[in-house]
Amino acid sequence: MEILQQMLPKHNAVCYNFLGDNMLKHIENLKLVSVIRGVTNPNAVHTKYPHRLILRLTGTVRYHLPAQTPVLKPGDVMLIANSPTYRGEILSSDTATYILVNFEGDLPDTPPGGYALYGQTELHNLFLRLYQNWSVQTPANQCRCMALLYELLSHFAGGGHGHTGSHIYSRIQPALTYLEAHIFDPDLKIGSLHERCGMSDTYFRQIFLARFGVSPKRYVIDRRLTQAMAILDNGDFSTIGEVALMVGFEDALYFSKAFRSKYGYPPSAQ
Repeated sequence: MEILQQMLPKHNAVCYNFLGDNMLKHIENLKLVSVIRGVTNPNAVHTKYPHRLILRLTGTVRYHLPAQTPVLKPGDVMLIANSPTYRGEILSSDTATYILVNFEGDLPDTPPGGYALYGQTELHNLFLRLYQNWSVQTPANQCRCMALLYELLSHFAGGGHGHTGSHIYSRIQPALTYLEAHIFDPDLKIGSLHERCGMSDTYFRQIFLARFGVSPKRYVIDRRLTQAMAILDNGDFSTIGEVALMVGFEDALYFSKAFRSKYGYPPSAQ
């Protein structure tokens, strides 16, 4: 599949290692593998996935790639293409968090390396929407994820993203912003989210369901369970009850039941 540069208007981002018109001209067999929100580990050496997109949320990190050491600050985005080994060196004192998109595919016109776009505040929402939709695996959301991945990659083909006009989904943005900041808070009151948008609970749930394909409660539970799976995979915990609290479940038994219902086995078996 080709991403045509004429699809979108030019943007004024500065690219660290931009290779001209041939870059990302051809993309074939694209497959989204995972979307993760996490904290940079300075001791980790990354080799597993062929391609990655990284959005720096907080912290300043220097990436060590073959013959390259780009430095990314909050709002900066980087494509790491065609399997180069790399690691991140944290340069700031604050926590270095990111959204990471791992994907597979053939990028024949893109040599291995890192390609950074600086000051890409408009891409933050695309990454966030991709992360949110990936966290709730409905068929509709899977399609949205692929569309968002192509849109993000289009910026590395020399395009930009322009969107005008209001949409009904923007009416629930105050609740989504609050939800993103407090989704792992055990005291989160899902039933009062509509109040932040100045609408009835019924109308809020209708818009939310149309946007994400699930109810607000199901969305929160799925996001929490996805985060719990990441913590369990990483092994950075002492007890299952600790993991439950970390992702917003005060009742460890309820957490275990919900986890088993989603994944088919208890968290203790992970």
